[in-house]
Amino acid sequence: MPSLKKKCLEFCSDANGFINSLMVEKLSYIAINKPISAIMKKPMSAAPPRLSRMLLALSKYQLIVKHMPGKEIPVSDCLSRQSLPNTYLNMSDELDNYVHTVQKQLHITDQRIENIRAETCKDAQMKILKKTILNGWPESRSMCKQSILDFWNHRDEISVENDLIFRGHTIVIPKILRNELVQKVHTGHMGITKTLERAKDSIFWPGMSKQITEYVSKCSICLTYRDANTKEPLMTTEFPDRPYQKIAADLFHFQGKEYLLTIDYYSRFFEIDHLQNTTSKTVILKLQKQMSRLSIPEVFVSDNGTQFSSSEFKEFAKEWGFEHRTSSSGYPQSNGLAEKGVGIAKKLMQKAKDTNTNIYIALLEYRNTPLECGYSPSQLLIGRRTKSVVPVTNKALVPILVNNSKVRSLMKQSKDKQKVNYDKNAKYLPPLSLNQSVRIKIGKT
Repeated sequence: MPSLKKKCLEFCSDANGFINSLMVEKLSYIAINKPISAIMKKPMSAAPPRLSRMLLALSKYQLIVKHMPGKEIPVSDCLSRQSLPNTYLNMSDELDNYVHTVQKQLHITDQRIENIRAETCKDAQMKILKKTILNGWPESRSMCKQSILDFWNHRDEISVENDLIFRGHTIVIPKILRNELVQKVHTGHMGITKTLERAKDSIFWPGMSKQITEYVSKCSICLTYRDANTKEPLMTTEFPDRPYQKIAADLFHFQGKEYLLTIDYYSRFFEIDHLQNTTSKTVILKLQKQMSRLSIPEVFVSDNGTQFSSSEFKEFAKEWGFEHRTSSSGYPQSNGLAEKGVGIAKKLMQKAKDTNTNIYIALLEYRNTPLECGYSPSQLLIGRRTKSVVPVTNKALVPILVNNSKVRSLMKQSKDKQKVNYDKNAKYLPPLSLNQSVRIKIGKT
């Protein structure tokens, strides 16, 4: 091949058929055997030491490596079949230098390296793995020994250097040291992702990610200081069939005074009562006055405050014939309508105070303001608008028949839209199983 002049290709003829060096200035295409075509696609960081050196030597050339079956090659390739017998005469020195370099990069002490080397030589699995690497892997997975079957998918990345086994630039750890190293990489009590990244930078064994994940997920310190769970998709409440069928109540504090807020699920009509004290007897008296004016509800929803959990209130609910439901402890969102009503009431009261206006006029105007369904809370509850300081015609004050099906349809659309917006940043959490240990966050941290 005189046209190539002094340019030549050198290939090694070892068991895997790796290229050891390429001494050409420019080559755009090379047809080569199938194993090497896969090797050339590996990133340098994931390749064994010998392949890393080869890829580094070839990095200055523009190569397109493609497998060419033998039946498509009309003339035998002499260079790949008659390579140099000893390409690297000082291989042992280079390997020692490589191991020393890896040790420095991984920040592993000499004592730790010697410990890993000693345990690798003792470990039965590592002995079989080392022998297989040096003698060559079998042609198929079914022919691979059961004890090292976990390493089959990594066989192209594993090498033996100075009695240490490497996967790329990470050290393969024998079984006896794995639990200890899991504890070491989690010394800083970082999360699962950070701990895995720290481990993958230095060490390797099959199933390492799963083992570290299980260890970190059971770490008591990490569980104590972990972030709260992601919010779950919104569970909307069923819209009632009629006014005052279902109501909610909550106590709130404003300007040094205590108040009771009661709100209707159907009409969103709410009332505010000042409380002289927060005993069950006082709260019950206020509720009796409201129910005598508006109706006894079928369902009454509240939190788990002592005013509502007392035997006195249970007797009141039994005597007046309504079902008392309480929200989840520590989760006020389950009594969301009452919490929302408290927020609205506080804003109205604060604005009335700042503008020196009457809070009851503000409440009157709120109750005459139309909701999403087109009707105001007063219309939905008592079937008519109420006269206020805003001019209104006599016709507008005449009682009307509320279109119940229209109200339910429009309110449902509003709830569905609210759920869609809420669920954008929510996800379902895995279900809890019987006797599973759980942690509950108490109070604010």
